[in-house]
Amino acid sequence: MKGSCSKYDPELTGIAADDVEATKALPAAPAVNYKAHNGVLGKKGGGKGGRSVPKRVQDMHFASFLQAGIGGRAVDALIIAAGKKIVLTRLPNTEDESSHVVGIFDTVASGTPRRDVICIQPFEKDDAEGEEIQHLLIGYSTGEVQCMNINKFGKLCTDVQDESETVESEMASMMKWEFNMTTKQDDPGETTLKTASPVTCACVAKILTSSMRETEEDLDNENGVEKQANEAIPIVCVVGYENGNVVFLDADSGDCLAMDNKTHTDAVGYSIVSSDGQTVACASSDSTVSVWNTANVGEKLYVLQGHTEEINCIATCNASTLGAVTNVFVTGADDETARIWKNNTCSSVIQHEGRVLCACVFSLFVITGDSVGVINICSLDGEKLKSLEAHTGCVRAMNLFDTRLVTGGDRREVIVWQLDSLKGYQANDKSMDGIHVPGTKLYRHAGLVRLLSGSKSYIATSSPEPPASISVIHFL
Repeated sequence: MKGSCSKYDPELTGIAADDVEATKALPAAPAVNYKAHNGVLGKKGGGKGGRSVPKRVQDMHFASFLQAGIGGRAVDALIIAAGKKIVLTRLPNTEDESSHVVGIFDTVASGTPRRDVICIQPFEKDDAEGEEIQHLLIGYSTGEVQCMNINKFGKLCTDVQDESETVESEMASMMKWEFNMTTKQDDPGETTLKTASPVTCACVAKILTSSMRETEEDLDNENGVEKQANEAIPIVCVVGYENGNVVFLDADSGDCLAMDNKTHTDAVGYSIVSSDGQTVACASSDSTVSVWNTANVGEKLYVLQGHTEEINCIATCNASTLGAVTNVFVTGADDETARIWKNNTCSSVIQHEGRVLCACVFSLFVITGDSVGVINICSLDGEKLKSLEAHTGCVRAMNLFDTRLVTGGDRREVIVWQLDSLKGYQANDKSMDGIHVPGTKLYRHAGLVRLLSGSKSYIATSSPEPPASISVIHFL
């Protein structure tokens, strides 16, 4: 029995749609839609605060900043990488608050050659005094990697209240360090890197030694680790390049801790930290995935081989659901398969009728989307349980928000699926017949939806087609 998707779902509250018909059927809710018209990013309908930015959105992530002047309450922000600029947008936490672009930062200093931002990754790290500092890792088309101290972003989110005001400046004053592959580096036991090439992906991981893992007492902590007094947990930045290089950088200094130029023969397009924080996986267009030890930076544990064509996505799942198995990844590729990897072995192959473009894991389920518009829900053993067919083109992106699955496709479509009904499924069930997975289709863009990012309160979707746009859905 296939899952269904209606254009509207009256029971799905807290979503505002831009489509005229959908707006009639869905209740109004705080939602913001930013669109770039002729290079101007501002609220739909010509709202105040629009400023000139490049049309193409390359990457975007949510971040939370502490508002010092408002009772210590956190404020949500969306950080957007567009061309050579970083755009900071404050989002509302209540119906009474407004949203607007509060800062546009040029990553290229005046008079220097142009370079575009390829990927960004916000992260938090304590300084020597134990104060939590917000950072932003930036990868460029020219091969450089920068780390910025973006605590200033939090101050802007607090101070800039007038919707007609937008701060425009360069990010040079926030620079913490820059790593350039063309600069001679001390060689830590490896041969020198290949010729510099564009950065293609980046992620950050905490370096958890065995002694740190033995202190796992505070399970409410993000990594399940209770930080000992006066002990700062070091962080490593893992950067992938178009030519297959993988570089490990110290988040404090930008020093190269380790490098690899032998494992991959093509672009490293995706990197992800395992849910237990013990490994980092790097997926390459050469159809392989390298898995690295975070406790011993630069130690390659193994290479996952099995796909026969380019890998398009990688996801990880909560290892606690699998007992002793700690490293679990899901990959999707152009060979029309998704593969479930447990430790260093492919335990299951999920067959699709099109290229597998996106994947995620929800509870005991692996969810994958393909180029013919099908979303498959499978068990962690790879057994296909249900197919959702509502997209009229490729399913290009997906993200989870609590019990909602948000998918984006080729025909302007953003679909929000309710996964609550899956909670009734038992691990020994062989079918999902009778389990309904309702969905709501929203037309939020003029073209295909390429990027999806999520936070505790928001889902952001992005389309590169003109007019390039970013749409933010606020869940109540």
